[in-house]
Amino acid sequence: MKAISPETRRTLSCVITASYRQFAEGYHLRRDAMMWFWEQYTRHPGERNEITASPLQASVEQLQGLPAALIITPEADVLRDEGEAPANKLRQVGVRVKVVWFQGTIHDFVMLNALAHSTATRGAIALATAWLREGFSTQLT
Repeated sequence: MKAISPETRRTLSCVITASYRQFAEGYHLRRDAMMWFWEQYTRHPGERNEITASPLQASVEQLQGLPAALIITPEADVLRDEGEAPANKLRQVGVRVKVVWFQGTIHDFVMLNALAHSTATRGAIALATAWLREGFSTQLT
């Protein structure tokens, strides 16, 4: 499993996490934009609490047996705290988790053409590639 800047829950986190407060404006992905995206994501507000939309709503039992997880988060991202939150829950059930925080980066930094050749983007892509390569080679042997 690999995640870059993941959104993992939809609760009142739009207003309460430190990263939502700190990076609400001026850092590429704004808090009000995330709220709009969530309005589009599901047909009914009640669906936003289902584990397929908000993985942090999953019980510990539902997380058991998941593959190792790499979580890459940018420093200046409203979703940073939510991206890192699953790590502890996954570790509780014995899932190997690696969390890497790329300083000086914004949401979607690995997908933005303007940042394609930056050290952070190259590093994140190399890390994700190595993680996937290791995971697939383990499954094939």
